[in-house]
Amino acid sequence: MVRKMVETILDNEGCSSESKRKKYIVRNRITAHHLLVRDYFSPNPTYDATTFRHRFRMNHDLFLRISNDVLSKYEYFQQKTDACGSLGFSTLQKVTTAIRHLAYGTSSDIMDEYIKMFE
Repeated sequence: MVRKMVETILDNEGCSSESKRKKYIVRNRITAHHLLVRDYFSPNPTYDATTFRHRFRMNHDLFLRISNDVLSKYEYFQQKTDACGSLGFSTLQKVTTAIRHLAYGTSSDIMDEYIKMFE
């Protein structure tokens, strides 16, 4: 129903809905969150503490403390629902992305492959 409303609005503006439509990529944010938890934050993670320290440039407890601090101080790091009602990125995904950017100085495109977060 919403799609038909958008198409009607676009058609009334003198442009076709096809010319305005952007390519939508299904990124499976929830699945990516579960993989992140399985790999690093579960009781029996896939990767051990040494690997965590190597990849995040800090130990596990410090990462969780930073994650809890930014969650309590900055609304951006809270998981919310988007306009369609689906869950957005989790706190762990957002903090992981921020810390990896700081630790490695990489572009945001790198995070799309594992965290499923782009831009």
